[in-house]
Amino acid sequence: FEETPAVPRMMVEEDYEVFDAAHVEHKEYIVNGEVVVGRATAVTEEHVRVASRVIKFDYLIVATGTRYPSEIKTSNTSLEFRRKQMKTERQRIQAASKVVMIGGGLVGTELAGDVRAFFPDKEIEIVTRNTKLLPRMEGAHELAVGVLGQSPGAVKVRTEETVSFELDVNENCFLTSKDETIALDGTRVYNCTGYKPNNSMLPKEWLDEEGFLRAEATQTVPGVAKRNVFAVGDICEKSR
Repeated sequence: FEETPAVPRMMVEEDYEVFDAAHVEHKEYIVNGEVVVGRATAVTEEHVRVASRVIKFDYLIVATGTRYPSEIKTSNTSLEFRRKQMKTERQRIQAASKVVMIGGGLVGTELAGDVRAFFPDKEIEIVTRNTKLLPRMEGAHELAVGVLGQSPGAVKVRTEETVSFELDVNENCFLTSKDETIALDGTRVYNCTGYKPNNSMLPKEWLDEEGFLRAEATQTVPGVAKRNVFAVGDICEKSR
């Protein structure tokens, strides 16, 4: 298990203290059951298929989460792989003269703050399509800007601006909706927008129009006859 909110700090720390604290082996808390490692390929009202194995259930909790364009999350189950991945990201940030976060939600804002804390000499920017950071959290924009805007190492926040990820190969840059550019030479860019649900194994009739798992007030998935399937975490429809 990886604690996703800790990932931005894991990308900048050097001693792996947060990395070690943010990972727990499933066998440490699954004491009266079995840990099955594999990719779920199909889910029905009665069973889950993992490779050639069919696992029947009395109750099912779906917590398949979401994924980002940047490697904020991973589907690789190897701790050593993830440790090397975080080390590589730190080296990339360290080598860059500028770090740009596309997206001013939780991930983009947190990552900007962590880069600023560990690399105060870096030029850091957040580009967001919204009028403020953390738009879903009342009062959070003012708190975030109050911290990120402190000198030295103040983070530049560019609001109401979107980025086209079609690369201008002649200029080696991305273009924005304000006809500005994000030059890539010496710059590390993180796409912190457009998270997508991990739903390929789920029945389409369980999903909403955006591909997230529909859920009632009790987190039960509507339409399941036995009412024994529950949605938890990022895979839930956004209202839940």
